[in-house]
Amino acid sequence: MDLWTRLRGLKLSVTGMHLEELRLQTRSGWERQTWVVNLNGKESRVVNPHGQEGGASRSTATECCGRGEDVTYAETPAADLASEYPAAELCGDFTLATFAARLDSLERRDLPDPDYRRWALESAALDLALQQNELTLAAACGRTRQPVDFVLSMGLGPDADVAPLIAWRKRAPFRFKLDAATHWSDELLNQLAALKAVDVIDLKGYYSGTPVDTPADAGLYQRVIEALPGAVIEDAMINDHTHGLLEPQLERLSWDAPIHSVADMEALPWTPRWINIKPSRFGSLERLSQAYAWCERQQVRMYGGGQFELGPGRRQVQLLASLFHPQGPNDVAPIYFHDAPAGGADAPLSPLTVTAFKHACGAVDDRPH
Repeated sequence: MDLWTRLRGLKLSVTGMHLEELRLQTRSGWERQTWVVNLNGKESRVVNPHGQEGGASRSTATECCGRGEDVTYAETPAADLASEYPAAELCGDFTLATFAARLDSLERRDLPDPDYRRWALESAALDLALQQNELTLAAACGRTRQPVDFVLSMGLGPDADVAPLIAWRKRAPFRFKLDAATHWSDELLNQLAALKAVDVIDLKGYYSGTPVDTPADAGLYQRVIEALPGAVIEDAMINDHTHGLLEPQLERLSWDAPIHSVADMEALPWTPRWINIKPSRFGSLERLSQAYAWCERQQVRMYGGGQFELGPGRRQVQLLASLFHPQGPNDVAPIYFHDAPAGGADAPLSPLTVTAFKHACGAVDDRPH
């Protein structure tokens, strides 16, 4: 039974909504903003006021809150969010399926990144529903949480310096997902090969109109493929210049940016062997569920990806990784690494444990271990 089939009937009652802004000044010089969606409700419990077996029972209701995170990258002023998150339309009694239908009726595809907004609302609704039904996500989907392997994801900057990687490796046996750049030299690639710690190379060939656009470069692709034969190659653009080079590497190829649905995976030129699953790209729980089920049927290896979340969204993608692909090169490192100095003494170690969390999509324990 797939995830959505298990979850869709969960009841939830929403009494209000409010937004919370999060900001972080990154070490690379830009400021990250996200918005946390808080869906308020009441959590009913049957309690024994005497604390004794056989004592009289009564029902009590306490306030609870389901949380999700809008990871839209464009700066969004608070005043612009009222129409995007119409609180009055989100209140009422639902199942997760009828709440999703309500979102269908409200969805505005003319706004930037509508799937990111949809994920914020659906993950908050799931969080609230699980609390109100006194369930963990693991119990609701019939899976067992596992420790999560994670990689540190980064670019090497204009100087293409491996020193930060060496510093992290001195702290612990961290592994890496690196964003390639056309100015990478053969010497740098030899240094990365000697490090023997690069699990994924992201070529970012499918980004357009963003600060991280990286046009296809067959020469770079060739050098990366040869220098790092054990690394997964993510988002290599397939065109007339790269097709012949990439086809023999099918077992290593992975996709991320173009993937928002099963239809996108089926439209790839080759059946994928790897997919980077970013829940916020799928938008809805139903589409995410379909992706998990398709990958498992097709024996496609999965790993999780984050979107520079600053709050509950990060813990949610960590928990989903623990349930569906714990041993992949998951790009879901704890928030600490967003602005930590290389080799920081307080760095949480890999893998993440998932024994301590509050509830619902809840908090993976990403403290140091």
